[in-house]
Amino acid sequence: MSISSDLGKTWTYKASPFPGIGGGQRLVLKRPNEGPLLLVSFTSGNRRCRKSTE
Repeated sequence: MSISSDLGKTWTYKASPFPGIGGGQRLVLKRPNEGPLLLVSFTSGNRRCRKSTE
């Protein structure tokens, strides 16, 4: 994650608190007319929920 508090003159880098984007995921980064950037990441299904094999 890269953060600038002086309109891009200097940058601070650190690990993102969010999991990385993997295969099958889509990413959208939008710049609204006002306010901060909007980052949306999604998959076609719930990959955290595993089906029982019983």
